[in-house]
Amino acid sequence: MKKALFISAILPLFAFLFSGCSESAPEIPLKTAVAQVYSQVLDPYGEGWLSEFDEQRAVEELGISAALYTESSVYASSKPSRCTLLAGFCPAEEKADVLQETLQKVKEGAVIAFDGYLPDQYQIAKSAEIKQYNGYCFLIMTEDNEKVSRALEEALNGR
Repeated sequence: MKKALFISAILPLFAFLFSGCSESAPEIPLKTAVAQVYSQVLDPYGEGWLSEFDEQRAVEELGISAALYTESSVYASSKPSRCTLLAGFCPAEEKADVLQETLQKVKEGAVIAFDGYLPDQYQIAKSAEIKQYNGYCFLIMTEDNEKVSRALEEALNGR
C-alpha cells in the first residue's frame, strides 16, 4: 500500500518535470527567419546591398520553378559581379528532392559563371551549401556560410 501511494505521489512530479521535453520547435515563418538572418548577419548596418526577390524575380533570376515550392524568401546581390545569395524555400508536397537538385544546379551555374572571372566570388560560389532546417530548403552562398547557417538554425528555433 505504501508503495502504491508513493508511486501515485511521484508520478505527477515526473509528468511535470518532463512535460517540457516533448515540445517541438516553434513554428517560425520562413520570411521572418530569412529576414532576421539577412538584417543581423549579412547586412547588420542596413546598407541594403542585397535585394529581396519577389517570387517572380526568384523564378526569373534563379530558374527555380514556382511549382517546386509554396513559399520563398530570397536575398541576392543586385550586382552581377557578386554571387552572394541567401535563398529559403518551403518545398511543395513531395518536391523537396527536386527542389534540392534545382538548388544544386543554381550553385553549379554560379560556379561556372564566376570561374576564371572573379576568384573571390568563385570561391564563395564553390563553397555554397544546400541545407534543410525545419522542413525548409536553403541555398546559402555567402562569405561565411557557417555563421549564416547557425543564425538560420537559431532564427528558425525562435532564438
